[in-house]
Amino acid sequence: MRIAVFFGGESVEHEISIISASQVIRALSLGYNVIPVYISKDNKMYCCKGLDNLKTYTNLSKIIKKKNEITVCREGKQYYLKRNFKKFAFDYAFPVVHGKGMEDGTLLAYLKFLKIPVIGDNLSFYSVAQNKVLTKRILDSLNIKNSRYEEFSDIRELNEIMYPVVVKPNCLGSSIGVKKANNYDELSENLRIAFMYDRRVIVEEFIEDALEYNISVLEKNGEIIVSDIEEVIKDSDVLDYKQKYEKGKKSEGMASASRVFPAKIDEELKKKMEAIAKVIYKRFNAKGVIRIDFLYSDELYVNEINAIPGSYSYYLWKNKMDFVELLDCVIDTAKRDNFKDNKLIKSIEKMTIFDNYKGSKLKG
Repeated sequence: MRIAVFFGGESVEHEISIISASQVIRALSLGYNVIPVYISKDNKMYCCKGLDNLKTYTNLSKIIKKKNEITVCREGKQYYLKRNFKKFAFDYAFPVVHGKGMEDGTLLAYLKFLKIPVIGDNLSFYSVAQNKVLTKRILDSLNIKNSRYEEFSDIRELNEIMYPVVVKPNCLGSSIGVKKANNYDELSENLRIAFMYDRRVIVEEFIEDALEYNISVLEKNGEIIVSDIEEVIKDSDVLDYKQKYEKGKKSEGMASASRVFPAKIDEELKKKMEAIAKVIYKRFNAKGVIRIDFLYSDELYVNEINAIPGSYSYYLWKNKMDFVELLDCVIDTAKRDNFKDNKLIKSIEKMTIFDNYKGSKLKG
């Protein structure tokens, strides 16, 4: 099978996507024919040698050349990457992208419009999971506990708030723009920064002395299964971008963050997290590998849902399956879903709505 891995794109998480994609490409290459497709920060697509090597991205001028630019096209039931007069056929697209403008369904919608089979194909899930407020509303409807919050579209909307709080751009990930505020002045400044990234900002209650746990979920042979749980080690009140991606080996992305794995938690809390994770995967109609982040301080809170997690969360599965098997599960599910999707009625060939149409008027 030929798989085109799409990564990068116009997103503040562009570089994290490159790292995640390099890890996915490395694992996929053991069993599949992989075509890396780099998307630049102005959303142009490129395909050339060396895209699977992180060193390539230290000099982007070597990649971003007219001769390397490609377009995605379809002819009947065949899918191609077209570069000049050359065509590179593939069978499935695999988006390994992060952040607003990419992970939120933007890239998926483009591929779906072209009728390209996609691994992890559910547009509504990606759109909702990227939007923190929409995620919270659905969690509330499922009676799944999460932190209290307020949503802002303008700094002037600021009302009385109980401090401390956490400020987050509504549709970003990787903890970019996430700050704790202990008073009005800090809140005002943090909101100003957050509004530089997003038009809407969420302000959440700060959960005192909270431990952070992550769990990954996927579908295997029609069954929803969960990974081991990790406890994320942080050296400040809020886990930020620097702690996630810059403390360990930068080339390993989220896989290098400080953690206790498996987390040392009692069986009751473990089972509760696993049960909630499975409910979320099912009720959000998630696809592919996802990661759910929890906070725990006397009570368990769902913090965020990551539709395409950093490093594809392979490190959370290492005691249950290797990365190759993990990707095989995702691909097998995509094949099954694509087969079912092709059986659906997409349009009606003959409709009678225009039968009485003559000139510019409808009879009756």
